[in-house]
Amino acid sequence: MKSTTAQGFTPVQIGIKTLQIRTLVVNWTKVATSLVKERSISRTYTIKSSYLIDEKLAFGEIAIVQLLRLDGWNAFWVDTFHKKFWNTMPDEGKPKQLPSAIRERYDLIKIKNDSKPNGCFDVAAERSGRVIWLEFKSDKDKNNINEGNWINSAMKADIRETDLFFVGTKPRKNTVINLLDTNGDCHFLNK
Repeated sequence: MKSTTAQGFTPVQIGIKTLQIRTLVVNWTKVATSLVKERSISRTYTIKSSYLIDEKLAFGEIAIVQLLRLDGWNAFWVDTFHKKFWNTMPDEGKPKQLPSAIRERYDLIKIKNDSKPNGCFDVAAERSGRVIWLEFKSDKDKNNINEGNWINSAMKADIRETDLFFVGTKPRKNTVINLLDTNGDCHFLNK
């Protein structure tokens, strides 16, 4: 699988603490949305950015899953909108059950996030007991409050910042998450 990447760190400030989240920039060939619409796939998926990976159409999240699997990780796209977990494109397979190592951490972060999956990073992967979380952003995606709340909840669940990654088609701006309200909700401000 050909994929050019650049890497660095995106500073993410949560309250007074600044996290250094590793950021990877990928150079994938984007394909027209009409190619996704031609597939027998739920209409709610047809708005997602898709890329040509090894001459096959894949959402960015699935491309990351495929790359991680090539490297020996047990990886899944966490499709929070449909409440499903995938390791293939939705029209190429069935939803999967998360392995216990990922499921336990997912459930713990979700509990710290007011029992909501909202903002969960797009990909979860496990190898040799280590679980990592990767958030994919296409060129049209922006930071959102739910993502900030998930990062904050992950920190409360003792997830290490070295287990969080941003992956995108362009460099990510420095990110500030302000803990402005009394219930600890996060708000993104891009620098």
